[in-house]
Amino acid sequence: ASELTEGSPDCASAFDDLDQRHHEKWAAAQADHIAANQQLAEHRIQSLSVSQRARVKTLEDQLTKATNDRIRVMKQGEMARANADFERRLAELKQAGSTGDVRAAPVMFGTIRVRAS
Repeated sequence: ASELTEGSPDCASAFDDLDQRHHEKWAAAQADHIAANQQLAEHRIQSLSVSQRARVKTLEDQLTKATNDRIRVMKQGEMARANADFERRLAELKQAGSTGDVRAAPVMFGTIRVRAS
């Protein structure tokens, strides 16, 4: 590669226009990406909530049927762990749904001229 000295002053406004168009496209792509992340996170949150309700219901049923105090303590511990796990996973999904990690930064500006050799 070599620097081109001819026509350089006129190119500055073209680069600015190109950079502006690129930023607009990037912003739109990032918004689409965030929306898709939110939709996926919502779907996973609904699935996690349904699973949690079923898990808690099963543990509650087992707890009400338990006659041994040790079994009751064990099931209460399972219930506490299930609720803590649910809260942790729910927080992770909410965080994942609000992120849009598409980032861009200009590396170089220039013009490519192709010549037959």
